[in-house]
Parts: sequence; structure tokens; C-alpha cells
Amino acid sequence: AVVSARASKSRPLASIAIPQRSNQRMPRDSAQTRLVTYFFTRSPCHFLRSVLTKSAQRLSRAHGGRSVADIRWGDVNRVEMAHPFADALPVLASFLTMPRTGLAGCPQCVRYYFAENGKGSGANARMVVAPGREADGLMQMAAGQSGQLLSDHYADQQSDWVAGRSSPFRRADLTGSIMLKPTSLR
Repeated sequence: AVVSARASKSRPLASIAIPQRSNQRMPRDSAQTRLVTYFFTRSPCHFLRSVLTKSAQRLSRAHGGRSVADIRWGDVNRVEMAHPFADALPVLASFLTMPRTGLAGCPQCVRYYFAENGKGSGANARMVVAPGREADGLMQMAAGQSGQLLSDHYADQQSDWVAGRSSPFRRADLTGSIMLKPTSLR
């Protein structure tokens, strides 16, 4: 008997011949037939190879037919970072949005960042600091320290963050300081 498992009504997932040892037959389109056909006739390696091949074909099509070997993480994964007001004020969006730049990294890396459909996630600040040795610490910060568009520090750290260049965690060239002193409790 020939048993077909279908991924959809129009496309067969697999078609195999099952030798019959008795007069009992499995229904052609039952869930059991699909499971038997799929899991017992294909190896996990075949399944994984199939999934990876289809993913590579989709990725290649999405990037103009380029070979997957020529597509880098930064070609696919680009910074999508904007001020919260960018959507509310489309006239200013180009000023409020960081440049779309390719990034290095991967999901297992410290420099992980992933963007899809305008939503980004990842480390917008990276710090390596040992307690008590803050002067030896390193820091990387996306955009800048200010959320105000007209500030010099709105996007001054962005190029270093994209390139993975670190700044000292505690700056030696401070231009000023603020001392906070609590008032005495009454």
C-alpha cells in the first residue's frame, strides 16, 4: 500500500510504500498515518537539512539571490533605533532616528542586537566593571546619554556602540560635578 502524508491539501509531505503483513490498513489521511510516515521514514538529519535548506533559500531570495555564504549578520541585522517621539512626530523622525547600520554579533554574543519589523532588542548598554575598580571598567552605550535632540550627547556614542569601541566606565576628563547632600531629617 502507498501511504501519503500531506503538509497541506495540495502538497504531499512524504509518500512511502508500507509492506502489508496483515489485512488491516491505516486510514490514508489519519493523524497516525502522518506521524508514522513523517517520523519513522525520515531521519532527524534529513529533517534538519530540509529546514536549513529552505531557510537558506528564503534568505537568499530576500537578499537578491546572493549566496548565503556572502550574507553577513549585519546585512540582515540592522539598527532600528528611534526616539519614542519619532512615530508621533513624523516630520522630525529623520532627526530622532539613529542611522540604519549593520551590526556584528549573534544571539550568543555580548554584542547581541536583533531588529525585525521596526522592533529592536538587545544590549543598548554594555558594561564590564569590577566592584571597587570602576576606573578600570569599560562601557559601550547606544545613541548617547541625552534624550534631548538638541543636546551634544543625543547620539554622540552611537558610532562607537555600532563599532564595538569601548569608553572608560569612569571618565578621567570630567568637566564638572554635582554633589548631592541630603538635608537633615527633622
